[in-house]
Amino acid sequence: MKDLAKDSAKDIAQLHSRLHPIVAECCLQGGAYLVALEIRGSRERRIVEIFVDKPEGISLDECGELSHMLGEMLEEMNAFPMAYRLEVSSPGVERPLQYIWQFERNVGRLLSAELADGTSLKGRISAVEGDVITLESPAKNGTKNGKQTKTPNALSNQAAPEVSAVPIFPLTLPQGTIKRAVVELEF
Repeated sequence: MKDLAKDSAKDIAQLHSRLHPIVAECCLQGGAYLVALEIRGSRERRIVEIFVDKPEGISLDECGELSHMLGEMLEEMNAFPMAYRLEVSSPGVERPLQYIWQFERNVGRLLSAELADGTSLKGRISAVEGDVITLESPAKNGTKNGKQTKTPNALSNQAAPEVSAVPIFPLTLPQGTIKRAVVELEF
């Protein structure tokens, strides 16, 4: 059973790498950008999820039109010889941001990011210029600069020297330095 799972994962990875550029091009022809392509399920019943977006946002009707286009293209290619289910939708907020216009559309929102060097941080998107994203303090109260705080030293019960508890804001990050970024929901 374990070998079948490996074969299936390998099959899906090969199918994904073959279909991704074709699906991305079809999406562009339909006026949208491919955000993610996910393929799962068994050979007998694949589930194909395609997440698309546009700078001004994408409507349900546009997703329907793209679904029709993509479905026809997949049928012509005979990409899935057996049964499959195609789902085309907008990415939702839980999907990582990929395009600079997605950052622009989320100015003012809290961003959780992992940088290429492995650093993780949170900040509020305050501006996007070219491919540079500026983050401010994640605090909702409008604090502009990170705070230097004193952290108690557990061994001596005395205050430790001042250390930076958070990055010093504002931070400017070229898009290429961000490995993964997700907008966080705030309630």
